[in-house]
Amino acid sequence: MGMMSAVELKWVDEHTEKCIECAQAIWALEEGDEAIEQAQDEQSAPAARGSRNMENPARRPGAARHPEQREVLEERREFRVVLVRERQRARLLVQPLAGRAVTAAVFLAPGKPSLKPQQGPEGLQFELGTGGGRTAHLMVRVGNSEIFERDFSF
Repeated sequence: MGMMSAVELKWVDEHTEKCIECAQAIWALEEGDEAIEQAQDEQSAPAARGSRNMENPARRPGAARHPEQREVLEERREFRVVLVRERQRARLLVQPLAGRAVTAAVFLAPGKPSLKPQQGPEGLQFELGTGGGRTAHLMVRVGNSEIFERDFSF
């Protein structure tokens, strides 16, 4: 994140934990910084093979945070479903929006018990574990009647 102080980085981290739009924007900026850095490394690699100057990783843009990718799977008036992918794990957030009671269940395999949700600052959170290429089934109930179901990959 460039020239930000530690206090500014902390504020950004706290804000992006609560604001999906800003988290996506920061993630895109970090991805862009990494792409620029990679392109510069590829251009200078032949000339600097033996005399490479190792930059302090804490000073590189985007190095202060582990990249996190957020994908909104579903957004309705009552709730939002967000898949959060990090380097070592994936989690699913079910965020109530309209003040109505929202319950959810995630099933990784048919006939198996659902994952245990944790209540967090962003809503219900399901730890999906590590490794990509897996699928799960989500059920969300709004109030006592409306049920939303969806399969997703992570």
